[in-house]
Amino acid sequence: MENFDIAFNIINEINQKYNIARSDLEGTIGRLENSLKKIVPELKFHLSISKDSHAGTIFSLVLDSNPGDNKIAQIRISDFFITTNGYPIEHGRYFKPTDEYRSEGSFESINDIENHFKSMIESSDSIIIQSVGFAARRRAAFN
Repeated sequence: MENFDIAFNIINEINQKYNIARSDLEGTIGRLENSLKKIVPELKFHLSISKDSHAGTIFSLVLDSNPGDNKIAQIRISDFFITTNGYPIEHGRYFKPTDEYRSEGSFESINDIENHFKSMIESSDSIIIQSVGFAARRRAAFN
């Protein structure tokens, strides 16, 4: 059974790669959230598991731009698929009723993740910018 000990090393390696990719995604989202909290302090990103299997995990990123205001809906920003092997991370849309994932692109590194979110916050048409702007307007109107 000595030959089977190699499985232990392979499993540790893939889990480490998966954990690095997940940590990079979560860390980037956390830094983005902290930056946007300067505009709307109540703002919160939720990264939750939509599907978890032996092949990897699909995460959904939801923006709650003002948790105290039920007039502002939570917005699903994107879905991310991290395979068991970690990178590349796919981003796109997951359709739970049909269990279909539609990839819109992939990230090969943390730099790709950061550049993706940077491009989103640099565009006035971005769902993130639109949502945070709306929350800031509502916050100002009711304070």
